[in-house]
Amino acid sequence: MSKTILTFAFVFACGAGALAQGSTHRGTPQEEKACRGDVSRHCRKVMQEGDMVVLQCLKEHRQQLTRACRQVLEQNGQ
Repeated sequence: MSKTILTFAFVFACGAGALAQGSTHRGTPQEEKACRGDVSRHCRKVMQEGDMVVLQCLKEHRQQLTRACRQVLEQNGQ
């Protein structure tokens, strides 16, 4: 998985609200690590469609996400 794809995964968790406001807040390395596998496992097909699509995908798979990734979503108001 490329670094670009890993980075995008955390604009979603930590920056969905910020993106709506025009900011580009990125998640911490720990937050990125927490959801990296979940993005790859559950949202691989939509990884190139943009941050908000990936965020929606993760929300749709919330019950299958690792505890760590669910916590990242929750901590960031998702």
